[in-house]
Amino acid sequence: MINNCLKYLFVILVSTLPCKGYGQYLNQVNQSDTVHDVFEMLNWDSGTLCGLGWTIDTTDIPTQLYKLTFRKYDANFNVTLETKYGDTIYGYYTTKSFEYFDGYFYANVIKTKLGVADSLWGGLVKIDTLGNVLWEKKYFMNYAKVKLLDLARKGDSLVMSAALIGAPNGNQEQQVLVSMDTSGNIGWIDYYSPSFYQYPRKLRATSDGGFILSSHYVANPNNKKPAILKLDSLGNVEWSNIVGGSVVDHALLFIGEKPDGGFLGYGFSEDPVSWRKRSWLVDLDQNGNILKDTIYDFSVGYDIFGVGAPIFYNNGFQLLGAIYEDQFSNNAMAYVTRIDSNYNVLWRHDYYQRNFQNALLHQWKIGGGFTMLGGIAYKDSPSNTTDQWFMIIDSNGCDVPLCNLGIDELNFSVDRKLMRIVDFMGRETEDVPNTPLIYIYSDGTTEKVFRVE
Repeated sequence: MINNCLKYLFVILVSTLPCKGYGQYLNQVNQSDTVHDVFEMLNWDSGTLCGLGWTIDTTDIPTQLYKLTFRKYDANFNVTLETKYGDTIYGYYTTKSFEYFDGYFYANVIKTKLGVADSLWGGLVKIDTLGNVLWEKKYFMNYAKVKLLDLARKGDSLVMSAALIGAPNGNQEQQVLVSMDTSGNIGWIDYYSPSFYQYPRKLRATSDGGFILSSHYVANPNNKKPAILKLDSLGNVEWSNIVGGSVVDHALLFIGEKPDGGFLGYGFSEDPVSWRKRSWLVDLDQNGNILKDTIYDFSVGYDIFGVGAPIFYNNGFQLLGAIYEDQFSNNAMAYVTRIDSNYNVLWRHDYYQRNFQNALLHQWKIGGGFTMLGGIAYKDSPSNTTDQWFMIIDSNGCDVPLCNLGIDELNFSVDRKLMRIVDFMGRETEDVPNTPLIYIYSDGTTEKVFRVE
């Protein structure tokens, strides 16, 4: 049994599995004092870590235009290749979509024109593995603005979600899905929500050949709620459900298919008294019926589940978020939390690199129980620039080989089985009394144990 005198649980992950050339623990920022780096998309599908985002050179005073920027990284996250796309008239920035297949990258971009206030044109770009933009396609030029929100791959085609604002429907926002081939040619277009404001948040392909789409539904400006649409392979609505309360704003920033065929979404729900944003999770069955609607209140300020990052499933969920320390400033820390299949929090860790803004936007499993995270950190003095941030954590959320989980993070119960016992050198052993040992459980958690006899 665990020594009751232990007030803290120290955890360590022992593994001989490779991490694809990446170090096992990491928390670092690639810093530039003159360039804003905002890389909301990273992709590993080509076998090499690549990123697509936008940069602004603060020394480029005349234009200050966004440049579409492609990067490749080595195993230490050094940039080995960088290309930029744009000119002195048009700026480009990206949305949260970056797909790779058949040797090429595809991404949604939003194009702005210098000197034209609030101009937004939507398009699709095709990029080779050297970062060259092979072509750019523009869509919906008859609308005042086009917000491209997401891109999902289905077989050999792509489906893009967008919000159309202005002509021909006045100032209302109308959401649309567009299916395209790999040359950017349109296959079909489906329009939704013609009578109220609604724009898409997250679009993901599903195992039955269709799609799941979460939208921001605004029938009342003071009560924004997510509309979840299950679509077939041609974009036809199979079912829909509007979730969230009737008093405050709710948003699902990510939704995806679970291993059992149901769906899990996460985002935020506002407090009806203080209007603080609180982390929110919605679990649905395959027909859109709500199984669980749960709010997690992690901080005294704002806290939000989700930046569009995927959810990891392993006897529960692993999710990304961002905590705003108070509701009167923008100081923010990132966090990762693990929740069991009964929606109990197993652990939550906060991370930061700067004292101002920190956000983790991506996560991947990289072997040996480790997770790679990517994000941004803002340096408010003296450079006032945003830099790329990379982390690698173990299955307990630790970014160092031995980390402390506070008492407040240990109040959980979970059906788990003891799988292995190792000593502090990582050697498998028996349950020996009077010896420091590490118990490794079936859910990926570990415990430091010292049993006195």
